[in-house]
Amino acid sequence: MGLSLQEQYALADQVGHEAFQLIVKRMQAIGDAPFAEIIQAVTLASEVCMANALRPAIEMAADRAESADALTELAGKHVRELVEPIVQQRKLN
Repeated sequence: MGLSLQEQYALADQVGHEAFQLIVKRMQAIGDAPFAEIIQAVTLASEVCMANALRPAIEMAADRAESADALTELAGKHVRELVEPIVQQRKLN
């Protein structure tokens, strides 16, 4: 029996937050670093996670390049949807 869509989202949310917390913890262990460097490192770490997650689907595809393009495009759209609430928040003055 597979996971329902609701269970998939719940799992993704839980694992995503756990991965983010681990990444943040590792970045904090680095010590003082400029904000831009920390953000770049955190973003790159999450991209490595995503590439590893997409790897099995790409490896099984008949056309790996097409699969990689489609999956990364879809992932980018999902990320944009996830940050939309942040975009819509009013800036604090």
